[in-house]
Amino acid sequence: NNLPYHLSITRISRQVGVNEQKLKSGFKNIFGMGLYAYLQEEVLKIAKAELEDTNHSIKQVALRCGYKTANNFSAAFKKRFGTTPVEHTTFPARAGGLYPPCRGHSILC
Repeated sequence: NNLPYHLSITRISRQVGVNEQKLKSGFKNIFGMGLYAYLQEEVLKIAKAELEDTNHSIKQVALRCGYKTANNFSAAFKKRFGTTPVEHTTFPARAGGLYPPCRGHSILC
């Protein structure tokens, strides 16, 4: 759950000292999926947990995950999980961006 949300392939390649193309092809050879797809998958898993376990609004989670709009986040979320983010919220007011104050138990709080 400690995955940074704003990683880029360029940043990762610089940190590990490998050019981007070698990083992407090596990752795909080892893990069977592209690095970008893997990062997106992990971010969406964490976002789903955030929606289910915290009082963050969908907009907050979307922005924290690096999406420019809640609509883009919702489309990616629905494509991955087959449901909308609203269906994974515990607090009904969060769908509209209204939410109770953070309780401090989340890494994103």
